Amino acid sequence: MRLPVATGKDYEIRVAGGPVPGELLEGVTDVRELKEPPSSVLFCHVEDQAEMQGLVAHISMLGLEIVDIRPLPGPSDLEDEDLSGS
Repeated sequence: MRLPVATGKDYEIRVAGGPVPGELLEGVTDVRELKEPPSSVLFCHVEDQAEMQGLVAHISMLGLEIVDIRPLPGPSDLEDEDLSGS
Protein backbone atom coordinates (compact mmCIF):
# COMPACT_ATOMS: atom_id res chain seq x y z
CA MET A 1 0.00 0.00 0.00
CA ARG A 2 1.36 3.42 -0.95
CA LEU A 3 1.08 5.89 1.92
CA PRO A 4 -0.03 9.46 1.32
CA VAL A 5 2.62 12.10 1.88
CA ALA A 6 1.73 13.61 5.25
CA THR A 7 2.32 17.29 5.94
CA GLY A 8 0.53 18.13 9.15
CA LYS A 9 -2.93 17.13 7.98
CA ASP A 10 -6.00 15.42 9.33
CA TYR A 11 -6.64 11.91 8.02
CA GLU A 12 -9.40 9.35 7.94
CA ILE A 13 -8.15 5.76 8.32
CA ARG A 14 -10.73 3.05 7.65
CA VAL A 15 -10.02 -0.39 9.10
CA ALA A 16 -11.91 -3.63 8.51
CA GLY A 17 -13.99 -4.87 11.41
CA GLY A 18 -14.19 -3.15 14.69
CA PRO A 19 -14.26 -1.93 17.25
CA VAL A 20 -10.61 -0.88 17.32
CA PRO A 21 -8.79 -2.15 20.44
CA GLY A 22 -8.51 0.47 23.17
CA GLU A 23 -4.72 0.16 23.26
CA LEU A 24 -4.54 1.74 19.80
CA LEU A 25 -6.49 4.78 20.89
CA GLU A 26 -4.47 5.04 24.12
CA GLY A 27 -1.14 4.76 22.30
CA VAL A 28 -1.70 7.54 19.80
CA THR A 29 -2.60 11.15 20.53
CA ASP A 30 -5.54 12.89 18.92
CA VAL A 31 -7.28 9.81 17.47
CA ARG A 32 -11.06 9.57 17.42
CA GLU A 33 -13.03 6.49 16.36
CA LEU A 34 -16.33 6.26 14.53
CA LYS A 35 -17.87 2.81 14.22
CA GLU A 36 -19.53 2.21 10.85
CA PRO A 37 -20.13 -1.55 10.67
CA PRO A 38 -18.57 -3.58 9.15
CA SER A 39 -15.63 -1.19 9.56
CA SER A 40 -14.31 1.45 11.91
CA VAL A 41 -13.04 4.87 10.92
CA LEU A 42 -10.22 6.57 12.80
CA PHE A 43 -9.74 10.32 12.52
CA CYS A 44 -6.30 11.63 13.42
CA HIS A 45 -3.84 14.46 12.87
CA VAL A 46 -0.49 13.41 11.42
CA GLU A 47 2.46 15.78 11.31
CA ASP A 48 4.78 14.02 8.87
CA GLN A 49 5.55 10.86 6.88
CA ALA A 50 7.40 9.24 9.79
CA GLU A 51 4.39 9.66 12.09
CA MET A 52 2.09 8.22 9.40
CA GLN A 53 4.35 5.20 8.94
CA GLY A 54 4.47 4.62 12.70
CA LEU A 55 0.69 4.81 12.95
CA VAL A 56 0.23 2.37 10.05
CA ALA A 57 2.76 -0.03 11.60
CA HIS A 58 0.99 0.20 14.97
CA ILE A 59 -2.41 -0.54 13.42
CA SER A 60 -0.97 -3.48 11.46
CA MET A 61 0.80 -4.83 14.56
CA LEU A 62 -2.60 -5.03 16.26
CA GLY A 63 -3.77 -7.30 13.44
CA LEU A 64 -6.16 -4.77 11.89
CA GLU A 65 -6.57 -4.55 8.13
CA ILE A 66 -6.29 -1.00 6.77
CA VAL A 67 -8.88 -0.56 4.03
CA ASP A 68 -8.31 3.10 3.14
CA ILE A 69 -6.37 6.20 4.16
CA ARG A 70 -7.70 9.59 3.06
CA PRO A 71 -6.53 13.10 3.82
CA LEU A 72 -9.37 15.29 5.07
CA PRO A 73 -9.75 18.75 3.54
CA GLY A 74 -8.20 21.47 5.65
CA PRO A 75 -8.76 25.23 5.54
CA SER A 76 -6.12 25.74 2.81
CA ASP A 77 -7.75 23.00 0.67
CA LEU A 78 -11.11 24.75 0.93
CA GLU A 79 -9.54 28.08 -0.06
CA ASP A 80 -8.00 26.40 -3.13
CA GLU A 81 -11.45 25.09 -4.14
CA ASP A 82 -12.95 28.59 -3.77
CA LEU A 83 -10.22 30.07 -5.97
CA SER A 84 -10.67 27.44 -8.69
CA GLY A 85 -14.42 27.98 -8.79
CA SER A 86 -15.27 24.42 -7.72
